Amino acid sequence: MEAECYVKNRRLLPVYQRHYQAHDQELDQHGEGAAHPLDAALQAALGMHNGMLSSAGIALKTDTPFDQDGERKNPWWGDPSYRILSKTATQADVRLYHLHIDPSYAEQDLNCLFPLQHLQEMETIGRIGRISPRHYSIMGYLLNPENLLCKTVPALIRNLKEDLADVVVLVPA
Repeated sequence: MEAECYVKNRRLLPVYQRHYQAHDQELDQHGEGAAHPLDAALQAALGMHNGMLSSAGIALKTDTPFDQDGERKNPWWGDPSYRILSKTATQADVRLYHLHIDPSYAEQDLNCLFPLQHLQEMETIGRIGRISPRHYSIMGYLLNPENLLCKTVPALIRNLKEDLADVVVLVPA
């Protein structure tokens, strides 16, 4: 289902965002601030599937690693490819392949760069709709993003459509 949109303040705002803005205004009137959790009933009613994309260069240990050697040889180059991670991937299943991120943080808690466990918990307790079957990771350090934008992004969009992802959580690294 495509979200109905309208223009306000030169931005397109989908229907559910209007709902949250109205809720924010109500909270502001009561002095409670604008922070609030997602409305799980609304998300479930819309049948939303939640996908995730991290720029941390995370791959399954059984998958081809991101190309760090190419970047070591040419610091102006970065691997523009992506990796697919299943919704059942655990910290033990993955490895961080990124020269610009200290891997010790992800080794201690993968949720800091790929919060799949948190999405699973939120799905289990009904705070969000269903989790998409696949999630994705790219290298976030690309000084020449042409291949990323022209090849990787269209492929990611095709995959996300196949996954029926309505919402994509973007996790910058």
